Amino acid sequence: MLAGLRDRARHGRAVRAVARRDPGTRTVSLVLDEATATIAMYAIAAHAGEREADVREVQQYGQRLPEGSYGRRNLEAIAACETRIAARLRAIERAYRTVAERDIAIGPPEHVSAHRSAEKVAGREIEPR
Repeated sequence: MLAGLRDRARHGRAVRAVARRDPGTRTVSLVLDEATATIAMYAIAAHAGEREADVREVQQYGQRLPEGSYGRRNLEAIAACETRIAARLRAIERAYRTVAERDIAIGPPEHVSAHRSAEKVAGREIEPR
């Protein structure tokens, strides 16, 4: 995937991405072409997996410390923070998969010609909450 992205950049087919921030709702909307969205979701899923592995490691180490000790409480707080971050990353991944699966089930809009290049098809919009 990354090689494809690098190849696209070399051949002048720039990555199309637009970001909008709404301070009122504290949301950020990203509009990406499909290839870029796939790469971003791969990176998000990998990062979530790393965070989840860190949580398991911190919890295992913390269980070896005395109950109620500063070190154990500190590791529990770290694990809780990492768990929240991983949950947010997984929520973004689920939202993308839901949109992608819905688009596959519904099919392309009738006004989009079948021979149109995938690079020219509009990207997907995801708004994490």
